[in-house]
Amino acid sequence: RLLCPTCGGRGETLTGSRGTDCYRRRRSGAVASYQIFKGAEVRQAVERSQFILCNYDILSPQRAADAAGKGFFRDDLPGWGELLASVGFDLAICDESHRLRGRNTDLERKGQSRRERVRAALLNFPRVWLLSGTPQYGFVRDWWGQMDVASRGLFGDPFFGFDVAYAGGCKNDWGWYADGRGPYDEELKERLSLVVLKRPRSVILPHMPPKVRQVIRIEADTAAKVDVRRGARGGISHALEETAKIKEKFVVEAAMNEIAEGRKVIVYTFLVEAA
Repeated sequence: RLLCPTCGGRGETLTGSRGTDCYRRRRSGAVASYQIFKGAEVRQAVERSQFILCNYDILSPQRAADAAGKGFFRDDLPGWGELLASVGFDLAICDESHRLRGRNTDLERKGQSRRERVRAALLNFPRVWLLSGTPQYGFVRDWWGQMDVASRGLFGDPFFGFDVAYAGGCKNDWGWYADGRGPYDEELKERLSLVVLKRPRSVILPHMPPKVRQVIRIEADTAAKVDVRRGARGGISHALEETAKIKEKFVVEAAMNEIAEGRKVIVYTFLVEAA
């Protein structure tokens, strides 16, 4: 997409001014930042493209509901899974590959799990790369879904194959358990070493921009000061609520200044005001 450097594609600046290139193009009907393809045009556009960017959900047909609430798949939005599998590319890069680790037995039986959709779409890709900062969330079983996609099923079935050998899989009084490590744990490490390229923080951090920490002290007037000497938990909670009100406008102002400079902003907070 070709976005106006002034408004970033919003059509107007932060101050509400509409004298931007994007706004003028929209008013004149000459918007050329994207193009919509339909029907056979989609395949032609994909075949002509050097690379394709898509999310995991667009691989499957999109669902809708009729007036009676019964769900059905839309014919006009069949998903890109079969198209990508039939066209084929030299390389597939699956970012945030840990999203393929989940298991849903019902969806697995129907062949509609995210992992199966991705694996089917990449059937004719000779190379598949998976990228993730957290490929294992704490359980060995997290590796199976990702390795199943990357190896086209060479890591066996998830339960009585992979889990029993590597994740301590067994049945207990509550169902299937696979939260541990299996008897062939060392074998899994050897298998993963053939396909997993790991980069520790010590290697990555020198290539990252320096982290800057800045403490901004806000002076509150006497009326806004809160007495927290009661020591009870309610006193601390009350103090957090009151100081949050004081800091709110300063946080908003700081965030808007960063946005005006074209930077992305994430604000973390642990205090949520009840509606």
